[in-house]
Amino acid sequence: MVIIPGVSAPTGKACMTKWRGRQPGAVAGMILVILLTAGVAKAGHPPSEVQVDMGYIMPRGDLGDSFTGTPLGFGADPGYEVGFLWRYRFDERWSLAGAFHFVKFSDFEGTDETAGDYAVLATSYRYELQLRRSFRPGALWQPFITAGAGVFRNRFDGRDKILLESFDRSVSTLGYTLQLGLRRDQVEFSAVYMRNRFSSPRFFGPDPDQDYDWDTVSIRFSWLIPGS
Repeated sequence: MVIIPGVSAPTGKACMTKWRGRQPGAVAGMILVILLTAGVAKAGHPPSEVQVDMGYIMPRGDLGDSFTGTPLGFGADPGYEVGFLWRYRFDERWSLAGAFHFVKFSDFEGTDETAGDYAVLATSYRYELQLRRSFRPGALWQPFITAGAGVFRNRFDGRDKILLESFDRSVSTLGYTLQLGLRRDQVEFSAVYMRNRFSSPRFFGPDPDQDYDWDTVSIRFSWLIPGS
């Protein structure tokens, strides 16, 4: 290592902070490279697929906890998710997909003598790379399992816990997905668990290591666009 007088070397904590800030962009770049590589990796594979998703999504952890009764709860109620993906199929069993989903939870609404009526809104934008294993190709009902990872951008629009400050803030983090489902022809039904946890000072309090749990479970209906 070359030491320059008067210039201090970056600490491990500073390097880690920089990496955490650049992590979502790095993951998105890796997803793009993998998808482009997959597109030219193998000739004679089954045709790729374009899929549209819709689902009923239920918040867990801090996301679903009471806004007024807990220190970290966001008060979100079940809502909906919509999205789409492009799937590259290596063969009848293995495939790789790039996916986007928008998640909107039902708002929490309250009233306060000082602050008056207010609403708390929680949404999420999710960009993922998904690896899928299908079973019983050619059968009427085909089970499948999907594991995914990507960038989750979580947005909160509402009030602080003492209802004095109104703000609209978001945090990006690395999230994970596990999906189990059944496919019949052009239609799929599945259950999806999404692990969405992060540390941030941007919501309730200045502690940069404050942990939040925005995990969700959804019931999803999917339709494969014919001829895609």
